[in-house]
Amino acid sequence: MSKYHTLHEYLMTLNQDAIKMYETLKTLIMSLDDHIQERLFAGQVAFYKESTLKHSFHASPVIVMAFQKEHVNIFAQAIETYQAKLSMYQLTKKFTLQLAYTDPIQEILHTVFLESLK
Repeated sequence: MSKYHTLHEYLMTLNQDAIKMYETLKTLIMSLDDHIQERLFAGQVAFYKESTLKHSFHASPVIVMAFQKEHVNIFAQAIETYQAKLSMYQLTKKFTLQLAYTDPIQEILHTVFLESLK
């Protein structure tokens, strides 16, 4: 069970670099579709469309972000598909994108996020 009850409570625990990255990524993701929503899921920030939710949130097309001290871990279905075009970023063996707060936001993220929410 998450120790945070609201997204706002969670965001208040982030450092300034994390908040800046969160705001940048949120702006990008929300610009993709008017129906994208945001919520706290399993103690992490999640973006999704209500129309694509399946029987469980885990099985649905979502983008989940876990903010750490110096980077954000991004879980999105299309990361594996676009891994060759994401070479400027660090990827784990399980295709989690680790985006340092100093990393520039590349155009490919737009495509990855858009495809991940279909």
